[in-house]
Amino acid sequence: MDVIQLNSILERFKELVYFEKYSSLNSPIHQVNPIVKFSIVITIIVININFTHIIPYFLLMIVLVGIMVFSHIPLRYYFVRALFFIIIFTAVIALPLLFFTPGQAVALWSIGSVNIIITWEGVLLASSLILRVWLSLMAVMTLTYTTPFANLIHAMKHLHIPRIFLILFSLTYRYIFLFIEELMHLLQAKDARSFRPLGFRLRFKILGQLFGTLLVRSIDRSEQIYWAMLARGYIGDLVTKEYKSSYFATTLYAIIILLAITVIFLINLQIIPFFYLL
Repeated sequence: MDVIQLNSILERFKELVYFEKYSSLNSPIHQVNPIVKFSIVITIIVININFTHIIPYFLLMIVLVGIMVFSHIPLRYYFVRALFFIIIFTAVIALPLLFFTPGQAVALWSIGSVNIIITWEGVLLASSLILRVWLSLMAVMTLTYTTPFANLIHAMKHLHIPRIFLILFSLTYRYIFLFIEELMHLLQAKDARSFRPLGFRLRFKILGQLFGTLLVRSIDRSEQIYWAMLARGYIGDLVTKEYKSSYFATTLYAIIILLAITVIFLINLQIIPFFYLL
């Protein structure tokens, strides 16, 4: 993997983790109080984890997509980022469930004396895990993509999230892009000093040295940032500013979303038969 490919990967990763591109729009969802949005996201995640049927997952997905539509955020931008993290993290974890969950076999391969079996119960369990993580991530994205970062931190502070967590979250998000830029500069410097093609082992060794240099520079940069914060009056507290929100938009959003997820949860419990809603 050459420097151009690494730079492209880093640029793509920076775009994926940057979620303030659309957070300053003026849609009805953006005018909702962040505390209400944060509380509803937690509610959605808790309910989503307790689903026992497949249909409620897709009904909840419709609700989340509807929020994004009213937020004026491109659905392609929304789904690409959600699917990226699902493929990277969840699919790898869910894959073994297909083979190690006992149940009715739906596929069988024989390799010598070894039988590889995919069970129907494993497919359902893996699908359920992927859908749970996917919908939880989509719910979090409805919050982060419609709320400026400063307002999100302020809302979490009002909800009494531990202060140390807020400080670490704030600093991590703010400076992850700085470290990506630092790594890209190191890769460009390495490329500028390479006058001939390098073998795989040598390239691997140089990349290891680059990441070690990045670690040392990160430690130095963190100390500089800390002393700069102290020089500007930092005493260990997280200072946030007040935000403006629409009472009407907040009330309407809370009523509609809570009503929707309540109906979906009752459908999951089979208290409301799904065919009644068709």
